[in-house]
Amino acid sequence: MSVWVREAGPLVNTAAALAGTLLGLMLRRIPPALQEGVTKAMALAVIAIGLSLALAHLDPVLLTASAVLGMLIGELTHIQEGFDRAGEWLKRILHSDESRFGEGAVLATVVWCVGPLAIIGAIDSGLRGQNAILDAKSVLDGVSAIFFASTLGIGVIVGVVALLFYEGGIALVATVAASLLTAAYISAISMVGGVIVLAIGVNMLGISRMKVANLLPALVVALVITWLKVALHLPL
Repeated sequence: MSVWVREAGPLVNTAAALAGTLLGLMLRRIPPALQEGVTKAMALAVIAIGLSLALAHLDPVLLTASAVLGMLIGELTHIQEGFDRAGEWLKRILHSDESRFGEGAVLATVVWCVGPLAIIGAIDSGLRGQNAILDAKSVLDGVSAIFFASTLGIGVIVGVVALLFYEGGIALVATVAASLLTAAYISAISMVGGVIVLAIGVNMLGISRMKVANLLPALVVALVITWLKVALHLPL
């Protein structure tokens, strides 16, 4: 599978964000209620994608151990707070009280890049060449871009550029890692990643306020447990 195939997800996501930005610049001022309705509908799609990933590779013991230990590590190391601080740092760097350019740049960059969905989606694209997560995110980002650009203007373009390099870089690293990982490792990552995507969809619906970023260490835990099973010749 070529690098271009594995980078297709980030490229499509960037194109969708760019198209939404350009459309928003032309339309201007769209009712917020419309955005909320579309977001709720997309949340259901995100939940379905997460479920399909998790169930397709389901290993109840591995999933439970990875999720519990991963969340424990995330809570102890305050990963979600780190994501929040990264967003605040971007705001301090780019924000301008005299122009909405900086506001649009910050909002788009934070919403599109600072979150688990971008990471999990880019990893899935790079590892397996599967773009379902980023395809769903493309719709979300394209719709949000319309609203961002219609109210905040051309500064949203900065977020488009950031999205390209951020997701593209993660997918490229995952592509290199794919040559080193067997099917068992990729299956474990896909299963845990699916649960994280599911949690994002639940948060989008407003059902919970889970600190989803704190679940990200579960991906590493899943790899470690799988490695131990292989090393000890246990059933996969």
